[in-house]
Amino acid sequence: MGLLAIVLLIAGSPFLPWLPVVILVSLLLAIFASGFALALSTLSVYFRDITYLWTIFIQVWFFLTPVVYAPSIVQDRAPAWANDLLKLNPMSAFVNTYRDLLYDATAPSLPRLGAMVVAAFASFALGWAVFNRMGRRLPEEV
Repeated sequence: MGLLAIVLLIAGSPFLPWLPVVILVSLLLAIFASGFALALSTLSVYFRDITYLWTIFIQVWFFLTPVVYAPSIVQDRAPAWANDLLKLNPMSAFVNTYRDLLYDATAPSLPRLGAMVVAAFASFALGWAVFNRMGRRLPEEV
């Protein structure tokens, strides 16, 4: 993120006023990822094949998230039910917020920020619940 910030400053992007919001979004993304890490690390001890399944899932998830393509490309070509399904992807909110803040230097919408907060803490709560429920026997299983 630091290297991207330097490149954006050299290119003349006026994102500097939005830097506190970028840090907040990065913190929310870290909480979101920590929930997955807690759950997956616990589950991978009991189910060894979850690592391979997660690799496949994460590749599919990457292509369902508008990282390398603009969301408008999918919205124009996909049917309505597919657009509704893609709106449920929590990572698209994070990616679109970063795109708004860093490239367009515009404020993200409050509903999107709220969705990111809910997704981050729901993921963390689910990961924490899995870890607390199954974590007691981790030393025996390892």
